Parts: sequence; structure tokens; C-alpha cells
Amino acid sequence: MERISDSEFKERILRVKSIMRRKELDLLIVYSNQVDPGNVRYLADYWPIFEQTFVVLPLEGEPILLAGAECSSYARKTSRISDVRLIQDVMIPGEEYPGAEITTWDEIFSGIKGESRISRVGIAGLDVLGGFPTHAYRNLKRALKGKEIVKADDVMIEVRSIKSEAELRMIRRAYELADKGLDAAISAVKEGVTERQIEAEAEYAIMSAGGEDHPVPWPCQLIASGPNTGLALNRPSNRKIRKGEHVLLTVGALYEGYNSAVARPLFVGTPSEEYKRVIKVVERTMKAVINAIKPGASSEIDKAGRKILEETGYVKYNPYGLAHSIGLVEAEPPFFGPEAKEEVKPNMVISVDVALFGLKFGGLRYEDGFIVKEDGIEPLSKYTRELLESI
Repeated sequence: MERISDSEFKERILRVKSIMRRKELDLLIVYSNQVDPGNVRYLADYWPIFEQTFVVLPLEGEPILLAGAECSSYARKTSRISDVRLIQDVMIPGEEYPGAEITTWDEIFSGIKGESRISRVGIAGLDVLGGFPTHAYRNLKRALKGKEIVKADDVMIEVRSIKSEAELRMIRRAYELADKGLDAAISAVKEGVTERQIEAEAEYAIMSAGGEDHPVPWPCQLIASGPNTGLALNRPSNRKIRKGEHVLLTVGALYEGYNSAVARPLFVGTPSEEYKRVIKVVERTMKAVINAIKPGASSEIDKAGRKILEETGYVKYNPYGLAHSIGLVEAEPPFFGPEAKEEVKPNMVISVDVALFGLKFGGLRYEDGFIVKEDGIEPLSKYTRELLESI
């Protein structure tokens, strides 16, 4: 099983430090949690369970991973950062850990080389899913009294948005696994089977082929049928599939921290003319968005597809932007919605997600991933190629 090398993790630290110098940051504090682990997983390859986590990265000196007492052994086993310490601010509130050697922010900062020269501190992770813990922020402000504290999420967005060749290999494998999961889900769809049974087949196919999990932060594979397809997000239920309705299969995989997502609707029986008409609109929208992806593009990616939705009268059923980045989190910055400012660059990975919800028959979604090249794009799912050939 291929992994990101230790040497690449060391190179990541150096790249972040280079950005810190450019932004005149003496210290960077990076936050992640179980729901949104991307920042810390990028630097340390650590994904906490229940607890939260920080990486403390001084401009001068080595990084420190901060974990909770319950995850301490797991953190030391998996982290690519060798200096692992425990701190109360990431632990489960109210839980006691007698015997654990717990440090404080004051002790951490006082041990940093050149601590007296630290004047400007960046915090990355203030915008993560699940939110930055307020008690940790209070304690950080107290320990950093007299120093300038600035928001530094842009540091991690910059390093994470353009993938290395090793990252791209992980992502390709994640999409291969997603295809296996979608194959299994499609094969499982038949009258009388429940949404949860379909999910189980998809999950088994992915995990038995070496997948790490379903995508982050999904709680499960997103399988819906009949009226449940009208929900933009849902958890599979025990509802049984019925003839004459459709099933929405949104399937993805996590591989060595990297995500994939592929979505397709599947009709059980003979679809109505209205249903076939909507499918054609979504397929045309997908193609327009895909064709707009190229280095230098920005909001025009979304606008290319949105124009079709507006012309056909379906735009009111679309709840969000039509393209986003995918990597250590299934939907991560930069996003390429109608007001996007960020430009596409080579080696970004973009997920095109065209969805309509609130239709008479429920809703549907098509989703596919692409690697951006200097001279084009690389489809990541075999289902993408089948789609493009059929349009």
C-alpha cells in the first residue's frame, strides 16, 4: 500500500515556513478536529478520534503535535511529527486523565527557540467545520499576551490547494475505490432492498479493497430513494426501494487521508419523460462546467453551468456552487462558485457537483472529480468518461 513519504511531510513543513516568512509570521498554530482533520493531517498525518488537535510550528525550530490523553498512543503511532505532547484544551471536556503528563501553552511557548523574539502569531483553522474551540482560543490569547495574533487560514489553503504527485496518486486510488463502491451500490439496487443495505454493499466494496473510510466529513455513504432524494443531504434509512422511483447514489472513499466522491441517479423501472428531461439538463450542465475548467479560470466555471440551469428554469432547484476543491476534506477551499475570486492552477483537484433538489420526484446529483493539467483535465472516475461519451 503506497503512502506519502516521511520526506514529503518534512518538505511540507519547509513550504509552510517559507510562506510564514513571506507573511512575517514568527509562529503558526494549526487546528483540526475529527470532523475536519485536513490541516493537521497535512502536516502530521494525524487524525484524532473524539478529541481535537493542534500543530505548533515555530519559524525557528521543530513542529510540535498536541493531542489528547485518550489518543496519545494513537497519535505517537501515526504522527509524522515526532514531538507529541498532551494538552487539556483538546481533550474531552469533563473527562479526567489521572497519570497523564499534560503540558500547558505557557510551557510550550517558553520552550520554543527564540521565544522572546516572537511577535506575530498566525492561527490556521479558525474556519474549520465544527468550529475552533473557544476555551482554547481564550487560553491561547492569555499565553500570547502582548503578541499580535492574526488569522492565517490562507497559509494552509495555499499549501493544500495544489497537490504533489504523491498526493495525486492517493487521490487517483481514492477514486478507483469510489468506482468500486458505486459499482457495488448499482448492483445492489432492486425493489425491496433498503437504502442501508445498498450503503453496506458500497462500504464493503471500498473497505475490502483497501479504503480507509468513507469521505471526510461524511457520516456515511449518501444513499437516498424516492422522496428522500429531495434532501440535499441525508443518512440512509430502512426505507425499501420501490419500482417506478429513482435512487440517488453518492459514493466516495478515503485513502491515506485523501477523498473522492462520485454521484449518479439510478431509476428503478421506466422513467417518466420529465425525469429524462431533467437528467439531460443536468448532464448538459455537467459538460459545460467540465469544459470551463482550465488554469486561470475562476467564477466562469460555475457560470458556464448556471447559464444552462437559468435558461431551462431549473436554477432555483440548485442549492450551492457547481465546483469545489477536494483533497484531505471532501469539499475544501478554494471553492469555484458564481462569486469565486481564486483562480484554478495546475495540480488542483476539482469536484464538479451539479445537484437539483425540490423537484416533483425529489432530487438528483451528478458529481465527478478532475485533476487540472497545464493543457487540460484528467477525469478521475470511469463514470465521468461514460457520461462524457453519452452526451
